[in-house]
Amino acid sequence: VLPDIIKGGEGQFSYKKPSLRISNIRGKLTPVLDLKIELEEKSSEDELGRNFLTVDWGLNKLVTVCAFSRSGEQISRPFFLKCDKIQKKLLRIRKEIDNLKSKRDKLSYQSTKSIWYNREIAKRWRKFRQIQKQVSHLASNVIVEIAKLYNCSKIYVENLCSLKSKKLSRRLNWQINSQVRRQVFEKVEYKARLAGICLERPINPAYTSRYCPKCGCKGYHVKSSDRLEERIKSGGWFYCKNCGYNADRDYVACQNIARKVLWGDKLELVSKAFVYRAKAISDKLYSSLRSRTPHLINRCGGAPSEYRCLLEIAA
Repeated sequence: VLPDIIKGGEGQFSYKKPSLRISNIRGKLTPVLDLKIELEEKSSEDELGRNFLTVDWGLNKLVTVCAFSRSGEQISRPFFLKCDKIQKKLLRIRKEIDNLKSKRDKLSYQSTKSIWYNREIAKRWRKFRQIQKQVSHLASNVIVEIAKLYNCSKIYVENLCSLKSKKLSRRLNWQINSQVRRQVFEKVEYKARLAGICLERPINPAYTSRYCPKCGCKGYHVKSSDRLEERIKSGGWFYCKNCGYNADRDYVACQNIARKVLWGDKLELVSKAFVYRAKAISDKLYSSLRSRTPHLINRCGGAPSEYRCLLEIAA
């Protein structure tokens, strides 16, 4: 069976010399013919536009996404992809695994009960990884879909290495690294490539949530928008005392990643801010994205209902 790209993509690629190999399929050695094609290089900025997407990894949110133009405009509202229910489910499975391990370790290694515990632990690890795989597919589909929706030719993400900190507790460190960000990154990379979008080299996220994207001054974090004077280092809201601007800290990070892309890494030296384009355009595209949500779920083979909360995109 030929893939869709070969059936309907004539003129977009050139055929290369096929290769014959022997593969073990269901216990039988079977000859397999690999049809090779070479996709023609496209000028992504000419065909898709000069817009780009920024992605910020959050602690309380899986990712925050926002689209910008090269001319200095913010062309979309921020999109927050949340997975609170899934995170709680993963934590519950992990606690079950730890509990089973503690009981198993008190038994003889080759006892019948110990073997039963090993099977139960393996079963829960399979479930844990299956949930991670489902979530990473759903999240990557949403990110690429937003990039296509706003005619973006490039996607910029913050460096994953920044997510691990020795200052955090063991639970928080696990929480940060368990949210399948590496899997999301890898799937976005190949899905974006299939859509003709380039996933650029990760951006250093240093101080992206600490500097004001409007005036360039250093701000601080608070618990919420109605408690701007109570400074909290791990607060989810950003406040700039100089100009009074306040917003979700992950949204601020998205804006500052875009400022780094256009105007350099030194945020304290950049006073330029993005102009927010007419809201009606964003509303129209946002409605279009919401209408595509069932299609994204179906593309993943029908995710369980608790996974669909990821696609209840907050904006």
